[in-house]
Amino acid sequence: MGFLDQKKICFFLVILLAACSNPLQSSNNDSEVNAIKDNPYLRFKQETASLEPLTETSSIVAKSKTKKQATKDSEINLPLVRPLDIEGNINIAGTTGTMLLNQLIYDRFVRQGYSDLINFSMIGTNESIKIFCEEKKFDLLTLARPMQESEILACRDNGIEPINFLIGKDAVVIVVSSQNNFVNKVNLSMLAAIFTKEKWSDINSSWPNKSIERFLIDSGASFDLVAEKVLAGDASSLVNTSNTNLYLYEDQIIQQLSTNIYGISFLSNSVFKKASKSLKSLVIDGTTPESINFNHKTYPLERSLYIYVDRNQIKQNSQLSSFVNFYLTNVNEEIENAELFPIALEELNKSKIKWLQVMGIKQ
Repeated sequence: MGFLDQKKICFFLVILLAACSNPLQSSNNDSEVNAIKDNPYLRFKQETASLEPLTETSSIVAKSKTKKQATKDSEINLPLVRPLDIEGNINIAGTTGTMLLNQLIYDRFVRQGYSDLINFSMIGTNESIKIFCEEKKFDLLTLARPMQESEILACRDNGIEPINFLIGKDAVVIVVSSQNNFVNKVNLSMLAAIFTKEKWSDINSSWPNKSIERFLIDSGASFDLVAEKVLAGDASSLVNTSNTNLYLYEDQIIQQLSTNIYGISFLSNSVFKKASKSLKSLVIDGTTPESINFNHKTYPLERSLYIYVDRNQIKQNSQLSSFVNFYLTNVNEEIENAELFPIALEELNKSKIKWLQVMGIKQ
């Protein structure tokens, strides 16, 4: 057999093997979210998304190169992570607002060779912290608020030393039906009245003499932020006012609010963006979530996003420490794709320095 014939046979075998391999399967995001209503535990697998290879011409790499060229002189680079070499599963809990970002980071992890599983539980902030501290079922939390002192103490009582890494920003938006044509702009004092008064006309005489229908989830980071910033911490008034309807899931609120022109609610910005055809967000004090940028904070319902882990576990669990490293290295490349907001390079560097210090690595 000649040399050329051998090359043809090798080429044929390569093509045959490629054809027989199982491609990553794409999934319908809406069906995944609906499934969560019955079972809030979602297991990310390699086939959960159709993944674009990270080639030199891919949009992700192009965006990454642009950002890195602009900041290469000041960005702190963590030790290189090779996902192909990482073994072991990771258990993560997070809210709906951070779910897409977690998925995007995981997709990158898989593209670069990670072959095990990340088990992701999409549950409320308060519940996820309780399980993290008391039952020790989660390796990592993604939260839209810092832990409270009482929660930190509860963790320590169970031998867990929680440590956080700032990863980005989110916003809570006040939303009404897109069919609502009488309210577009409010201030914080008007919002306080809207969430406690009986009728729209009680706030503005030109508004309809109709009851205000409130659709809320009465727990979690969004609820806590609105209670603090709008009602000076008076959470009870949010749930005890008449015509207040309580739900467990955001999609239930979206369904009810989309057809009720006299209704109002609040959602995380990332959840709102998925429903922006049926809902509209209100301008607050002349600002929108898009006011959030690297340099200043003007939107009144802005909040920070964090990764939380156990300081002791991250030093012992190699797949966890590698994933946190990978998350911090790649978060600014994906965060806007998740309808969230990047933090300043200086702030991200602080998170990276904290990781180096926890791992005992000199900068």
